[in-house]
Amino acid sequence: MLDAADRKAERSLGPRPVVRCDRGEIDEKALLALAADADQETEFRCRLGFDRHLKGRIDEARANFRWIHDRGSPRYPQSVLAVAEPEKQDEPKPAAPRDDAA
Repeated sequence: MLDAADRKAERSLGPRPVVRCDRGEIDEKALLALAADADQETEFRCRLGFDRHLKGRIDEARANFRWIHDRGSPRYPQSVLAVAEPEKQDEPKPAAPRDDAA
């Protein structure tokens, strides 16, 4: 799937740097250095945040989401989700239903 995304991506913009990061060709620091502006850094950090969250690396995900909240571009539509995600994680989890039938 990453190979197909790499072939379809523009070589200078868009998802290609993220695909390279996902493949391990570049690290997070190198990816963020490729951001041309705040919009692109917001996009990269949003993708990194959700990737880290899916991999169970919650503190790293939160750091990216917090950056978006504090300094990210509000013009990037996914930033709304990224800003909401840490707040969701901070909410107390509902108690599991009790099984009183035992």
